[in-house]
Amino acid sequence: MYESMAETVERYRDQHYSALTAEQRAALDTALQRLYDTHDRFTAIAIRNTLDALGDQLREITTITSRAAESLKHLKTAERIIKIVAAAAELAEAITAANYGAIPDAIATAASALHPANGEPGH
Repeated sequence: MYESMAETVERYRDQHYSALTAEQRAALDTALQRLYDTHDRFTAIAIRNTLDALGDQLREITTITSRAAESLKHLKTAERIIKIVAAAAELAEAITAANYGAIPDAIATAASALHPANGEPGH
């Protein structure tokens, strides 16, 4: 609003420059400066309020991200536990069924569940 008013005053001053006295031009220049200064102050307030609001939102995003990372860690732990239990069940089934061909594979699966490769959960 203040910027628009300043632009209107500036156009008027420029269009009527030769008809204005030095005192009138100086008064218009002073008014222009005040209008632009007022516009700048309101812009600064708006920017500060926006940054304050963004700061709250960024803190909230940080908190949510932290919670999500913790949840993912729990999910990876649960996944590892499920893999260990499944491998143990597979090994127990091979042993109780006396499936001697499946026992080595079940042992390998159990060992890999207990000691996962680099980058997998639990290592």
